[in-house]
Amino acid sequence: MDAISSLTELEMLSIEKANEVDKSGLQNLATLGELRTLWLYDCDKIDDDALALVAALTDLENLQLSLDTVTDTGVAKLKALTNLTTLGGLKFCENVTDAMIKELETALPNAQVS
Repeated sequence: MDAISSLTELEMLSIEKANEVDKSGLQNLATLGELRTLWLYDCDKIDDDALALVAALTDLENLQLSLDTVTDTGVAKLKALTNLTTLGGLKFCENVTDAMIKELETALPNAQVS
């Protein structure tokens, strides 16, 4: 993930089944000032703490998650992403409740939350 930090004009990134990616790997995303779309699927080491780093990417417009390792506690941090137009895949996060999804719909009125 260190090499990604040099791709400063990257607009879209999909990380799938990358079980070596954890919180320290996601720290490299902070240098991607043009990143607008991020997909995180089946990454066993991305947890609630790592989602705090995702929540700091305030220019994101599209975030797709399918992570069994996150809970309502971590997903609640995504309320900071007020530029989101899409926050998807939450129904595939087995530890995220319907109540949290509703809470995110309220907190992010301009985003399609699913």
